[in-house]
Amino acid sequence: MSDKSLSKVDLAKCLVQNCKQYDTQTEALKAVNAVLGCIEMNLKDGNDIALIGFGKFEVRHRPERQGRNPSTGEAMTIRASNAVGFKAGKALKDAVNS
Repeated sequence: MSDKSLSKVDLAKCLVQNCKQYDTQTEALKAVNAVLGCIEMNLKDGNDIALIGFGKFEVRHRPERQGRNPSTGEAMTIRASNAVGFKAGKALKDAVNS
């Protein structure tokens, strides 16, 4: 298992190598940014994104709850928030486990 994370630039390089539509890394990076921007915009609007075979991005609501300050042990209220969740699709799970 590798400790290296794939950056947007690495993803753009991969697109240039594997997709004939992109001649330069700059063009591919624009496409990567556009896709990620669309995902972000739709999640922000409360929409789920289902990419069949790959997975599903969804907004999960976390209600307000009681917690403790780890430094002092004092009780505190943790505000309600939204978090992005991802559930891998069957094809992605199979690819990772093969």
